[in-house]
Amino acid sequence: MGAGERLHAALGSLHRRPRLRRALAILLLALAALFLIRSVRVASAPILLAALDPTHFALLGGIALVYAGLLGLLARAWSLVPASRGRAIGWREAVAVYGVSILPKYLPGSVLQYGSRQLLGQSRGWDGPGMGRASLLEVTLHLLCCSAVALPLLLAAGAPRHGLAVMAGAILLAALLLVRLVRGALAGRLIVRCAALQLGFFAGVAALAAVAALSLAVPPAGLCAAGGLFLLAWLAGFVVPLAPGGLGVREAAGIALLAPVMGMEAALLLLASMRLAMLAGDALIALVALRLLGLRSDAPVPA
Repeated sequence: MGAGERLHAALGSLHRRPRLRRALAILLLALAALFLIRSVRVASAPILLAALDPTHFALLGGIALVYAGLLGLLARAWSLVPASRGRAIGWREAVAVYGVSILPKYLPGSVLQYGSRQLLGQSRGWDGPGMGRASLLEVTLHLLCCSAVALPLLLAAGAPRHGLAVMAGAILLAALLLVRLVRGALAGRLIVRCAALQLGFFAGVAALAAVAALSLAVPPAGLCAAGGLFLLAWLAGFVVPLAPGGLGVREAAGIALLAPVMGMEAALLLLASMRLAMLAGDALIALVALRLLGLRSDAPVPA
């Protein structure tokens, strides 16, 4: 039995007990919200309040809105795999399930988001093993696509060797995992579609980091480095599963990578700004998802 089948079987009893499932979902969301608030405090919000003017905060609000939209690309990519083995899943339904499950990544362990998607999708009749494969593919493509977007940016900026080494390792690991997936039940065309959506997501995140860097007076010549190195810092936070949302790990890696390029103060402000904007984007898409999903309804969201 594969990983997807085992997860599907483990959650089967919850699917047959809607009251328990709803209570656990509310508890999980409440805990995730508390940890999200904690993350805002850890993300040096007081430093930003003291260092940035209202124009910068308006820009961060715009970055948060765009980032929430980019998360829709990840939602769509993830939903394509279970949809290939069952009924069609529209954009709104994909965002509803994926968006709510974003908040649990801020709980310690950072892996409950995948179980949340599995449970919510299962309650709507989605293919259980397909969702398990979708999560595995998503993790693999995160490594590959994040590195693939960072590569040309770092090459254009004259990348440091340690950055290229991290990226090369991520690409190699992701390629090995993809080979394993291709040999399984996922079609090559499906993987290409999911990869294209993820490439769009990471290209957008790199562009947002560059815009934030520009607002902090980083010269245009350093914007490629800012975007590419921020992606590497994001990747470092992603591969450490015990860090909720990569909190702390991304910032430590970001300081090591960005400070030599733009200075310590600008690096700290960039990382704190992006963390705050991405936290706000996560909260925004979660609110939209809750509106689409409806906590009191088990009916599928219209496609």
